[in-house]
Formats: sequence, C-alpha cells, structure tokens
Amino acid sequence: LMHWCAAVSHFVVMYTTQVWYFNGGLRKDMDQVVIPKFLALKAMGVCFRYHLGSMALGSLACSLAFPFRFVLGSMTGVARMDGNPIGRMIGACCCCCVSLYEGVFGPIGRNAYLEVVRSSRPFMESAWLSQDILDDDDTVHLLNGATLLFQALGVGIIGTLGCMLTQFAVKFGINGKDFNEEGEAWYVFNVSGEAFAGTCVAVFVAIPFMMLFDIVSDTVLYCHTVEGLWQVEDEPVLEETWTDGIRSYVSELIGCACSWRPNKLMATSGLPMSADDYYAEVAGHDDDGANRGSGGSGGGRGGGG
Repeated sequence: LMHWCAAVSHFVVMYTTQVWYFNGGLRKDMDQVVIPKFLALKAMGVCFRYHLGSMALGSLACSLAFPFRFVLGSMTGVARMDGNPIGRMIGACCCCCVSLYEGVFGPIGRNAYLEVVRSSRPFMESAWLSQDILDDDDTVHLLNGATLLFQALGVGIIGTLGCMLTQFAVKFGINGKDFNEEGEAWYVFNVSGEAFAGTCVAVFVAIPFMMLFDIVSDTVLYCHTVEGLWQVEDEPVLEETWTDGIRSYVSELIGCACSWRPNKLMATSGLPMSADDYYAEVAGHDDDGANRGSGGSGGGRGGGG
C-alpha cells in the first residue's frame, strides 16, 4: 500500500513537470508559457482513470525488487569505478551480479513512471524503454550524485536548524514562558531530549521537499533527453549523389596508395616502423646514395688521369 501511494504521488509530480516542460517551462519569456489550471488534480484524475493498473503492477514489482536493487545496485555502483582497484576487482569477480542488475532489476524502479506518463505505455515496457533512453545520456549519473549530495546536505542543514531553534526556545522562552523554572508546568528538565525531538521533526518535514526536488530534476532531465532524440529524428537524411560516390572512391584509392609506402620498410621484428624510424631510415638511404654517387664520380676521374 505504501508503494502504491508512492507510485501515485510520483505520477502526479512527473505529469505536472512534463506538462510544464513541454509547454515551454524553460523559456526565458515565462509570460508566454500557458500552464493549465488545477494541473495536480488533473494528473490525479488521469492516474485513477487510465493508469490505475500500471500503478498497481509498478508498486508490486518495485516492492519485490527493492531488496535486490539495493544490494545489486550497490555492487554495480562500486564495480563501475574503473579508476578504483577495488572497483575493478569487484567488477571482475561479481560480473554476473552486475549483469543481473543491469538486465533484470535495474529498469524496475521509479524511472519507469516517466515513460508511463509520457507515452501511456504499460509499466514493464516503459521500464525497459526509459532505461534505454537514460543510458544514452551520461549526465544521469552525474545528476544522481549531485542530487544525492544536495539531499543529504539539505536534510542535515534543516535538521541542525531545528535542533538549534529548539534549544534557543528552551533557553530564552516563548511568549513570556520560561522553560527553565522548575516550579512551572512547562518546565523542561531534559533539554537534549527536546533538541533531539526538534531535530526529528525538522528532518521529517524536510524529506518530502528533498524527494520532490529529486523527482523534478530527474523528470526535467528525461524530458530534455527525449527532446534531443526528437530533434535527431527530425533531421533530414542527405542522400548520397554520384559525385559523393566518386569522391569517396578516389579518397579510398589515395588512402590505399599511401598505406603501401610504410610496408616497404619493416623493422627486424616484423612490426610496422614508427614515423621517426621511417624518416630516419629514408634519410639513411639518401645518405648512402649520395656517398655512392660521390665515390663513383671520383673513380672515374682517377681512371681518366
């Protein structure tokens, strides 16, 4: 039930963000952007009318796949660190787990609802399609890391502010009430406990806003990627003419002719020579030819004398 409620909330936020984006939400002239009124209520109505089955299937699949995604996703994240020796070792030893995550459990997640909202496809089909679209853009991994850092930093700052405000209220009082007087009914005997409670309340309030920021940023990036794919598909395909064919044929002939020259001079090991060795060898041949020419001319003069 909790996963179903989360799926519906994700659908509403993604639907609202996509309508805002494709109606020109990123334009500089925001006065010309027309956004429908009561968009959140409309999104919920669309969800309950057309996508209730997809939400049920998605919530069930995500709840069952969550433990595997958590474990295998952590291993895959470490295995993708090519510059880390531990990452390379885990990638070599646990390649089957990485393949299992990327091929089975990776697409079953929150990003599948992005394609459900955009094209009204079934959940499983949307999961694979959204995974293929997001894999084409390396910005996704950078955005996920930056968003996670922003969420952790935001929750930490808001929690710290809640703790400080609670301690300030206990120390200096509110509306003339002194919480440090032992005889009063509102006396606070454990300031640390009250500060911890204030921190928990602040974190509980901050988490939904941080999650909302994460969903909106992922949706905007997905819309931007899809829009880029649309522009690539709309580009005209230039047909090759007979002049282009002749030009490419002549280029291939010239390339083949040039490729014969270094093969005449091979190193003793049988491998092609480098550019420096090639020019040094050519210079040596020129010097030998010049010496032979000078020696032959000298002999001719001696004979004549």
